[in-house]
Amino acid sequence: MSPFECVLLHADAFRGNFLDLNATTAHAHTHRDFHIEVSLSCPERPLLPTILFANIPGIDFINNPPRIVRAVEDLILLCVPEVGFDDKYNYFIYRPGGEKGPSLKLIPRPPQAFYDADVGLLRRGEEHYTVAALLTSSKHGVYDLHRFNSVTEEWTMDEVPLVEPQSIRGIAFIDNPPCLKFVHLGVNAVPIIHQNDDSDDDDDYEDEEWEIRDWTITTWSNTKMTTSWEDWNMDCEVKASRTSVSSNLNSKLLKCGLLSTGGADQPERAFQNLLVTFPAPGITDDGVVYLQARLKFRAPKVFVLALDTRANKLLGAVEFSTERVRGSGTGVVYFPSNIGKYIDPKARIFPVPKGDEDDYDWEESSQYEGTESLKLSSPSLVLQRLANRLARSVLSCGKKGGPSLREGDQPE
Repeated sequence: MSPFECVLLHADAFRGNFLDLNATTAHAHTHRDFHIEVSLSCPERPLLPTILFANIPGIDFINNPPRIVRAVEDLILLCVPEVGFDDKYNYFIYRPGGEKGPSLKLIPRPPQAFYDADVGLLRRGEEHYTVAALLTSSKHGVYDLHRFNSVTEEWTMDEVPLVEPQSIRGIAFIDNPPCLKFVHLGVNAVPIIHQNDDSDDDDDYEDEEWEIRDWTITTWSNTKMTTSWEDWNMDCEVKASRTSVSSNLNSKLLKCGLLSTGGADQPERAFQNLLVTFPAPGITDDGVVYLQARLKFRAPKVFVLALDTRANKLLGAVEFSTERVRGSGTGVVYFPSNIGKYIDPKARIFPVPKGDEDDYDWEESSQYEGTESLKLSSPSLVLQRLANRLARSVLSCGKKGGPSLREGDQPE
């Protein structure tokens, strides 16, 4: 698999308009018959976010935007709030490409409400899939497994005994050759106690902070594809305190604030002192693990780190997004995906134009390295770039009699 086929999907969908329509655009209707259209913008740079645009004419999802629940191969499970209701949702299966072109299908409402973290998506062959939601029940150690089958287009429920999973673990399926990958994040941290004279202050929890002393990434693999613990083999165990960080990346992490403790007189924060969460194995067998990093607990600004666990080397970091959903500061904001291989290369965005190599908005030319401030507020960077290109085209038109698109150019 080409490294450019592996992308990071932004968990939140952004409001789109006719400027975002492209070869990935698909249409459908919600349960209340509102028309919806979605498109995918896929960058050439692996650490820049791949953005899903969703649009219902006249509706602005500022406080509760549509979001990606799961993504597998060319399938995206998309959750869209029902217009006029805060507690009802539409679930769609979106395919951005493939032999039959893009499609958007509304699936029946699940019999019970669930959180995104409770849901899985399984691709079955070229056409079919299963959506599974694992919910707690009234019985200790027993869960209700709800499954939607695309063949029958119905939900079913079974009771299953399971051990509760942890959010500091991640698992991935590698299909060439078949292999299960598992990653665990171990953190050595102590809470920072702030003295507060007002014991009735309800905001103490919001101010909770942790001193991270070190963290460890451990990866395992299971080439036999079984459920036996004996078939899991540990691949790597790396400590952040021993991670190699290039001087270029270190200076950029200082500039963006990740390795800065606040004031100019404050000491630098070491790499092992970063607050990291949600480890995600890469979907290629290259030993790369992605991590979320924040300036402090519950901070809305999210950075993504790409760590080579085999060499214990930081490959890259990017200011990925500012979290918008419910203001929790703790949610998942990305999904590693190989959906890029289903996108026409000519439809990719964010190439580095000739002459713009020094532009601060662009990631550096290496595959991973580079940290840039990517703002995705309204208007999005995509539209800002489009406006700049249109302005240059107008100037070119006035000087040379009109611009001409080269083969493969997209109006983006």
